[in-house]
Amino acid sequence: MTIDRDPVEAWRKVKSRHPPADELIPRGRRTGAEVANVFAANPLVTLPENAGLRIAPTPEFYRWTFASLWTPGPFERGKGSGALLHYECGS
Repeated sequence: MTIDRDPVEAWRKVKSRHPPADELIPRGRRTGAEVANVFAANPLVTLPENAGLRIAPTPEFYRWTFASLWTPGPFERGKGSGALLHYECGS
């Protein structure tokens, strides 16, 4: 997009490429699986074994945030090594 475009038109264009609310979580899960497969096939970085990725709707009490990444702190043990990424779905 260029800066000389109408902001409303730019918003419409971005929105047209965004999945509908009921497809957001399934699409995010598919994309996450695809990315995991790329890293498994091409060892660009070392990922923790069985770390997993969970993509789920944002809980009601966190709807003020649009996406969150939660990882254990450096001294937390037994809390799991995966990250939790939440996306808001719907209004």
